[in-house]
Amino acid sequence: MLNAEQITELFLLFSKSDPELIQQLRKHSAPAVVNRQWQFTLPELYAFTLVFFQLKEPPSYKKFRSLLFNSTINKDLAVQGLTISILTNHQHVDKSVYFLAKLVV
Repeated sequence: MLNAEQITELFLLFSKSDPELIQQLRKHSAPAVVNRQWQFTLPELYAFTLVFFQLKEPPSYKKFRSLLFNSTINKDLAVQGLTISILTNHQHVDKSVYFLAKLVV
């Protein structure tokens, strides 16, 4: 079962330029990596998460979204100096583009 810690770990791996994660992103979601920045919509993040973790019993997209919104992912990332921000707001959570960013203090 997918959990918030696994999703947080994806973002932490990216922030550390993990070669395996970057390779998988480029293979399965090429437009996601722009100038060393991970950009994604929620459906894209969901699809990549399923591929990366090779889940035998993946959650539905609805459960995935619920997991994101009811988790402490941004709080956990903030401890590491990171945050998920909106890059392009399309007035709908599934259409907006998000990105992993370093917190500016």
